[in-house]
Amino acid sequence: MSIQSYTQGLNEAKKELERVETQIKQLNEQRKQILKKMSKLKENMSAESSQLSPEYFEKAINFEWYQDMIEKSQSVFNVTEFRYLQKAAINATMSNIDCILIMPTGYIIALIQI
Repeated sequence: MSIQSYTQGLNEAKKELERVETQIKQLNEQRKQILKKMSKLKENMSAESSQLSPEYFEKAINFEWYQDMIEKSQSVFNVTEFRYLQKAAINATMSNIDCILIMPTGYIIALIQI
């Protein structure tokens, strides 16, 4: 092989390496964008799931039916306070969120039918 053919081969390899490095930069930028998107989606998912947690429905009092639920539970069922997660089950059900609550008694079933 001649020096000229080696030089030509080196130049072609350099050009190919530059193309690959350009692709790597583009892929790294694309990777950063995807990671940023994933992070944002995880944030949104976390925020939304915390709003759907039993604790959210247990503690929230800003539902439009809340006051009526308290009054009816006292006047109809003579219940002054709910057991743990009963209020959450009622609020979730009234919010059209599917939920299952297994209690040691059938007490919650009567309250959901308010």
